[in-house]
Order: sequence, then C-alpha cells, then structure tokens
Amino acid sequence: MRTRNSTKSASIPAKSGHPVPVSEKGKRGSDLSTMKTVAAMKLKALADGHLTDCVFLVGRNERLAKEIRAFRLELIVSSEYFSGLLNSPLTLANPGPIRVKTIEPDVFKLVIEFIHLSGHLKSKVGSLEVCLQLARAADEYLLDDLSHLCLEQLRNKFLLVDNVWNVLTEHRLIRGIAKACLELLEVHASECLREVSFFEASEEAVKLFLSLDKMEIESEMELVDACIEYAEKKKEKKDVFRRAFLPNLRLLNLSTKNLMKVLPFLTVEEKTYLAAHGSPLKVGWTPKTLPSLCDNGSSREKRLSEEPFQPGWSAKRRRAVRTLFVSYPSRD
Repeated sequence: MRTRNSTKSASIPAKSGHPVPVSEKGKRGSDLSTMKTVAAMKLKALADGHLTDCVFLVGRNERLAKEIRAFRLELIVSSEYFSGLLNSPLTLANPGPIRVKTIEPDVFKLVIEFIHLSGHLKSKVGSLEVCLQLARAADEYLLDDLSHLCLEQLRNKFLLVDNVWNVLTEHRLIRGIAKACLELLEVHASECLREVSFFEASEEAVKLFLSLDKMEIESEMELVDACIEYAEKKKEKKDVFRRAFLPNLRLLNLSTKNLMKVLPFLTVEEKTYLAAHGSPLKVGWTPKTLPSLCDNGSSREKRLSEEPFQPGWSAKRRRAVRTLFVSYPSRD
C-alpha cells in the first residue's frame, strides 16, 4: 500500500537545475510580483511611444486634446472600424495624428489598452460616467468584447434603481447599456416605478421598458397606474398616454374595475373592441359609459363584421417573474 510520507520535504526544479524545497516556494513566488509582466511592458511601451506607429489626437476640446499612441497592427486586426479608418485613402495620405473628437482622452486610453491587452483591462473603470462613455466607444468602434465588459461593469457595479431611468433615457440606443438597464428594470420593476426619476424619463425609455414580456410586478395595473400618473404630469396627457404607453400595455390582463380607469384614454372603437370580448352586463359597462354600443341592437355586430379592427394596445399577456436571475447593488 502506498502512503504519503509527510516527514520528507518535496522538491521543485529550480532555474539552476538544483531542487528547491517546497518550503521555499512561497519565498520564490513572492519574487514574481517584482517581475515585469507582458501587460505592464506593453502599457509602458504605449505610454513611452516605443515602436508605436500610429498617433491619435484625442479630445473634444482642441486646447486640451492629447496625443495617444498605438500599434497599427493591433488596431487593424482587432476592429473593423479601425481597419477601415487606418486603411482609408485620407488617413494614408496624411501622415499626421488622426483627430478624434467624439471621446475624451482618458476613455480612449482605455479602448487602446483593451485592444493591446487582447481583450483585458489592467486599469479600473472608476465611475458610471466613464463606463457609459466606454460602452458608447465600444459600440462605435465595433468592439463586442468591450461592450460585454461594460455590460458586466454596469450590472455588478454602477447601475442602481435610482439612476437606471436617467441612464436609459440618455443611452437607450447603445445596445449594451440598454440591455443592462432593461435587465435591472425587469427585476426591480415595482421599485423603479416609484422613483421620481421615472417621471423624468423619456417616452422612448418608458416604451422600451413596457415592451418587456416579463417583469417583477404585482399586476399589469401597477404599470397602468404609473403611466397614467406620468401622463398626468404632461400638458397633452391623453396624447402622451396613447402615443407612448398604450401600444405596449396589456389591457386584457386588467380586471373590469381597473379597465374603467383607462376608458378616458380610449377611442370608441377601442371601447367596442373591449366590449366584444365580454358581455357588457358582465363587465358592468352602462349606456353612459359606452353610448355608441347602445344606438341600436346591431351596432356591435356591424362593427365586428367590418374589416378587423386592431386595438391601440398589445393583445399579449404579461408574465410576472418571481426569481431574481441577476443581482444589482441595492439602493440605501
């Protein structure tokens, strides 16, 4: 039977070829921290401009723009955007620095670092604003891996219930940012609807939110109430409600009592559509509520026999989710 002898010191090969006791391994391992890594050497070469063959002049402000150097080959093989830029006749004809005005120097440095370190960042993304700018740059420069990194940063570090509406309003067209925002809104829908920032969100941002099939809500009426309150704060409340919210609300999920709150925002045809999906006696609608349905006995049949009417709201039914599939920082 083979047994382990714990009294003898095992050995590992040393650089010189002589065995080194394992007890000294920790001491040798600590020396590795002082060695120059490939990443550190690459970043130093970029900072010093050593062997670099590509120069960018970066910054929105002409006076504060900074020169940032890179390796042309790394950029071309990593990004279709940079490949097109660096191989364009205009760039090839002009040997000077390439002017970049759409991004701040510190953020562009992160882009260059990410590309030159083969899809990794040694530097930290220090704030929500930097992360958003980096995600926008990743979208512009066609760097999917960087978009994913920003998505993870937003999920795990920066997005909160009290800032998600502002972020979605400003950056809804950036795929990675919108995805992170909608994931948070899906999980924390009820809490987000109670935020003051919800009423300051753009109609487009709220429309994206309402398009979700699943969300953590008590009922569809929770969404309807929030949208009505949002519309009430606007000058043209009926137009806002119909334009921005009605197409994505699932009115067929509502009870009869709750439907009555929505009637002021509906057209006669839409009210007729609702009435056609249940007995007027059952739903409790009266001639005063729906006068057009009581003009004559055939009015309902006449409307339904015409060309199929498409209501202004979604015919889908929303499913509430009860399992939190992703964690976000909670708001204190």
